[in-house]
Amino acid sequence: TVTTANTYSYKKQYIKLNDYISSQKESPVKSKWGNETFYWFGDDLLNDQKWLHQMLRYYKPPP
Repeated sequence: TVTTANTYSYKKQYIKLNDYISSQKESPVKSKWGNETFYWFGDDLLNDQKWLHQMLRYYKPPP
């Protein structure tokens, strides 16, 4: 689940994590509004944490 950057609107979209990561690799659009900018705030963590633990096994923190 991704949420808009607006503080009080909280529009949510359900997208695949791979799609979200791919969209974050692209160059940011400077003229994007807060209601068009989506962030992953981890709402899914409340529902199911199995996938997170599996993914974090491969995470290597920076030195």
